[in-house]
Amino acid sequence: MNILFVCTGNTCRSPMAAALLQEMARKEGIEMR
Repeated sequence: MNILFVCTGNTCRSPMAAALLQEMARKEGIEMR
């Protein structure tokens, strides 16, 4: 599975999206690379 986050306006969105995805993956037992 590939997920792409695109941030064009606010520099805080990309780190927030990455943190949320990482937490969701951890809860589901999905390995992140």
